[in-house]
Amino acid sequence: MQRQLVLAKLMDEGLLFHGVDASISAGADYAPSRALALALHEDYPDLDGLAYRSRHNNGEVCYALFDRVLSSDLVTLPGQRFEDDPTRTDQLMRLHGAVFDTSLAIA
Repeated sequence: MQRQLVLAKLMDEGLLFHGVDASISAGADYAPSRALALALHEDYPDLDGLAYRSRHNNGEVCYALFDRVLSSDLVTLPGQRFEDDPTRTDQLMRLHGAVFDTSLAIA
């Protein structure tokens, strides 16, 4: 980041502060979380986004950045192709229970 971001914390003690519970980011229905995000966006013009727990791994923190964060606020880091590090790719696949789908594309 090129600057400090102001984020609403929608986890831990931030849940109580915002009057919600963990279902705000753990449920399959995104309507409540979208409504809360929109309300926070409209009510707090200095707010840059949200920090919340991942629905599939609550040990991970996810970030949703609002449209007021500019691309110039972000730092571009070098990427790495999965095929360039097969050992790490295999570790990630096992961790997340993922498999490569090598079937032909459906036309």
